[in-house]
Amino acid sequence: MFDQFTIFARHILNNNIYDFNYLTIDPGLSNIGWCYCSFRDFKLFDIGRLSLETQTTYYNNDKRINKIYDYVQHLMIKYGTKTVCIEQINYSKGKHSFGEQSLLKAIGIIYITILSEGGNVIEISNRKAQYVLLRTAKHFNKKIIFDYVYTLLKNNIDYSFVKKIFTRSKNDICDAIFLAYAFRHIILKIIRE
Repeated sequence: MFDQFTIFARHILNNNIYDFNYLTIDPGLSNIGWCYCSFRDFKLFDIGRLSLETQTTYYNNDKRINKIYDYVQHLMIKYGTKTVCIEQINYSKGKHSFGEQSLLKAIGIIYITILSEGGNVIEISNRKAQYVLLRTAKHFNKKIIFDYVYTLLKNNIDYSFVKKIFTRSKNDICDAIFLAYAFRHIILKIIRE
């Protein structure tokens, strides 16, 4: 049985399509970070985030669901991409907190949007990404991710773009870039084997 990365890598090999662009989404309860980049050389074309209201009454509101749907649909249409990598959420077993339920609803609508636009969803957890890129997953640490992405990008893009990413309130964008790079790394490793 093959995992989603192996299937996607075989698709790239069988169709000889190394030159494609993809979207990575880091869903969150109050912000959804994303980046759009190329697979071949990991050129970062655009980044952004959708800020969501965090009032308890708003979490299960149709307005919130529609806002997420419209935003993800807009990104897919704007960039014409069908490949979307999304952070896999590791939630606790058993009873879910109100926040976890709302986050899972947001992820569900992101999936529905991608699939309704004919896209392919590939999931990767932050922990797996951290293991693949840093060879450690013992202590998941946002600062490690932040430092890695900063080092990865500081010489590859202009300073104003780096400054836009690396503010404390933009960790969701940083996570999206980290996941995007890990996705590329995993696929290339499978292709080379």
